[in-house]
Amino acid sequence: MSQDQSDLSFGLAEPDLQWNDTGQPYSTEYQDIYFSRTSGLDETEHVFIEGNRLRQRFSELNRPQQNQNFTVAETGFGTGLNFLTTCSIWDQIDTGDACLHFISVEKAPLSRQQLQQAFQIWPELKPYQERLLDGYPERLKGIHRLHFPHQVRVGSQKPQANIQLTLLFGDALEMLQQLSGNTKFGVNAWFLDGFAPSRNPDLWSPELFSEIGRLSASNATFSSYTAAGHVRRGMEAVGFEIEKVPGFGTKREMSRGVLSSEQFEEPEQPNQSKPWFTLPSLGNQTDFEKKAVVIGAGMAGCNAAYSLAQRGWQVELLDAGEAVATGASGNPQGILYTRFSSTHSSSAEFSLFSYLFAKKFYRQLSKANSDQSPFFFPCGVIQLAFDEKEQQRLRAIVDKTALSEDVVQWLTAEQVNERSGVHVDIDGLLFSGGGWLIPSKLCQVLSEHPNITRRFAQPVAELVPVESNETTSWQLLSEERNLITEASVVIVACAEQSNRLIPGRPMPAKAIRGQVTLLPSNPVTANLQSVLCTDGYIAPPNGDNQCIGATYNFGSTNTEINPTDHQTNLDNLGNYLPELHRQIMDSCEPGELHPEHLAGRVGFRCTTPDYLPIVGPLPNTDAFLSDYAILKKDKTIPVQQPGCYHPGLYTLMGMGSKGLAYAPLCGELLASMICNEPLPVGRELAGALNPSRFLIRDLIKNRV
Repeated sequence: MSQDQSDLSFGLAEPDLQWNDTGQPYSTEYQDIYFSRTSGLDETEHVFIEGNRLRQRFSELNRPQQNQNFTVAETGFGTGLNFLTTCSIWDQIDTGDACLHFISVEKAPLSRQQLQQAFQIWPELKPYQERLLDGYPERLKGIHRLHFPHQVRVGSQKPQANIQLTLLFGDALEMLQQLSGNTKFGVNAWFLDGFAPSRNPDLWSPELFSEIGRLSASNATFSSYTAAGHVRRGMEAVGFEIEKVPGFGTKREMSRGVLSSEQFEEPEQPNQSKPWFTLPSLGNQTDFEKKAVVIGAGMAGCNAAYSLAQRGWQVELLDAGEAVATGASGNPQGILYTRFSSTHSSSAEFSLFSYLFAKKFYRQLSKANSDQSPFFFPCGVIQLAFDEKEQQRLRAIVDKTALSEDVVQWLTAEQVNERSGVHVDIDGLLFSGGGWLIPSKLCQVLSEHPNITRRFAQPVAELVPVESNETTSWQLLSEERNLITEASVVIVACAEQSNRLIPGRPMPAKAIRGQVTLLPSNPVTANLQSVLCTDGYIAPPNGDNQCIGATYNFGSTNTEINPTDHQTNLDNLGNYLPELHRQIMDSCEPGELHPEHLAGRVGFRCTTPDYLPIVGPLPNTDAFLSDYAILKKDKTIPVQQPGCYHPGLYTLMGMGSKGLAYAPLCGELLASMICNEPLPVGRELAGALNPSRFLIRDLIKNRV
């Protein structure tokens, strides 16, 4: 999302609340209540549920030819009462395999403790309250995606991602301007909530009503407890037909309305200043089978396949190897951390929010697979301030970003020693939710989803489009040009090898060789309780050994273990952690740590010029070069032509050395693009990840 360079703070303060004798919260800032003193539940039922006819509309979703998404958007999350009530009603109705998307904006999010206190009033909503509290995000300005797995009833075949909550923390207008999806995305029902217009006039602005109009689907409805004239006029101005009806409790009147079919126009698509980032759709979800093929069974491919499978898609996962994670994703230990920054940029924003999404994703995935051997070890990651420059960089993150200690925490040298369990004597920054994983085990768990069919030893040599009846499918051919499979949706996720399959101009991705070293267990590092990071890292023990690394060998294609690289990893450990290195050397038998005797693994990171992954639909190169040729002469000339993309063809690649942090959110983003859902990132960030960005940059710089 857009943010001034001088405003580096993501953190949001918790609201100042007063609580009455019945446990109801009151905002001291806005001098207003969060819900009716008579009954918050009954108010929600009357104003928002009945006001939008949700019971009837939910029940209609199970009919043939109905769109399988229903999207509700709200202008004030508050205590979450409207969301929790909507979830409860959704679960009471047979909606088939439809999915509910609930979007809510909140400028002053309650803390988890404040939510718990408010929830005591509604014990009947406890199952939903517990799920909300379990996934409730940090109070950080931005977009947060939560999944609410369906509480399966007997005979229910609903997908696991049956309810999604997208929380937009920040100013309502700014956040709605960042909300986007593909060309079929639209909000079906609006809850115009929030504090009263007289108490919070900034919320109820003409600009906000314009965003509501832009984001609304055909025949969208709205309801609001207020009947204020300027609210009705604002909604009328963007095409809603308004009526006043009896309000709840002491309120004589409330407003509700329907978007006029006569006045409805396809909403202006996001990124009109950058129309090349307009995301294509696959049409209404009833127009095609929910089947996809993913090429590549590493971190990228397994996460993409899992995200679609959770939505009820049948996914074929293909890989040229004999198992999952045979490439760079197969290292024995992988580190979940990211490189935060105190300077705002797309890279800094994505690093923060992908890391937060990933640590929650792994925690919940581990909980759901507790009967299997563990793959995630959230022991914490300590980024050490090993020199003055690094000390200044890490201190700036703490001082300028306003991140809570649940995200990052400054540790003194003494605290580092205590937390890590070894003698380091260096200050550092603790990522308390980070840790290490077994990437191959993680890929195994993801790919074992019942909706995923795995096919190994299946190298794909070519993708061939097949057009019929105004639709396009893709044939996947072997080297012998034999048909492997065919699908309307194909995701290419095989790192730098993806360019062999991508039609048109290849992505500017390159492979960088990396080698990790396995140290044998020893008495010193047996006590290591947290991952220690410098320019490299050392992980806690994993069985009889532990990883240090990793090297960066630019230009090398050697797949064999190189003793020289083992020595480089040992030297880096000695340079940055000399005391720990000395203790390790002293505790091992002579020659045990000789580079010729050490085990390790070689992998190739797939990186991009801007260090951001590539996520989204693949552009039609010839069409882009023709449609946007004017950019060569003047990049400021307005262009309205939306980007032309290969139908049903997507990619996920270029995560570099941060695949464990990036992959879950990348998979979620890609699935949201495909499934007509609101995106889990802002539209500016989605554009910064779009595969067409490199082609547009080269056009502007007259490189093509």
